[in-house]
Amino acid sequence: MIFFGSARLGSACQRRWLAAAPVSAGTRDSIVAAAALTLGPDELELIKTIAPLLGSSPRRAKRFLNVYRVVKARVLIDPGLQGRLTDRTTTHLMLLTAMATGLPTTVPTAIHGADPGVTVTDWLEEDIAPRSTASEAHRLALFLGATTDGATTDGATTDMDGVTMGDLHTWLPIVRRYAWPTILGPEPDAPFTDVERS
Repeated sequence: MIFFGSARLGSACQRRWLAAAPVSAGTRDSIVAAAALTLGPDELELIKTIAPLLGSSPRRAKRFLNVYRVVKARVLIDPGLQGRLTDRTTTHLMLLTAMATGLPTTVPTAIHGADPGVTVTDWLEEDIAPRSTASEAHRLALFLGATTDGATTDGATTDMDGVTMGDLHTWLPIVRRYAWPTILGPEPDAPFTDVERS
């Protein structure tokens, strides 16, 4: 963990401090860069939950971390988006990024049509599992087994209960930009369209 003064980077404490601190633009950018590279304790716990979606591929795990950190940096540097990143919405952002990198064949084309009121686990079981490739189906089954049991492989409880597709749709435009930019073009009516132009 990196410390800057009394603020721990990569945590909710850091996000509040970053928003209130009177610092120069260069210093602020350095702090944001450090915060984006740092995973806090809550984020490390979430990785245990979403790890089955990534499987055992080092390349997929690295891609997930790179995409997640870029999106996190983008959110932290934009004052209009900083307030949207809470401990709960970090779960949504991390889950969507894991789905984008762990299930790249089926999720990108199906996610836009998902009912915002349906839970993520129901959507994955009913809509994605039947059309997944063999390798994606295996990773998906491991993830769904862990979330259905209410615990990760090491016994930690999951934080996926009640997460809806609407929760993920909130982050879709910014994650889509970095996770699968060549598959889908910009969606005109998506939230954060102002972010995508900048």
